[in-house]
Amino acid sequence: MRRYETIWDRLKKAEADQWVEVKVANSSHIQTIINMVQVEKSRAQTARRGLGLPGFGRLLIRREPENNRVLFALKDSGDLL
Repeated sequence: MRRYETIWDRLKKAEADQWVEVKVANSSHIQTIINMVQVEKSRAQTARRGLGLPGFGRLLIRREPENNRVLFALKDSGDLL
């Protein structure tokens, strides 16, 4: 399993518009986490489209550097239609 795949799995399994919280050791790591979750989403999108399945919705991101965390949610995901 890839390092950031577990975050993506939690996000896929979350309810519609439910936020998934990721705590980071240092707020400087927030952008790295965001980038890698976007890569995981892109890989999943490509695989789903190749199978003719609906795509995942828009990735919502909320940065909270003061709390050393970042939150993710999927909006209007094809799985939930």
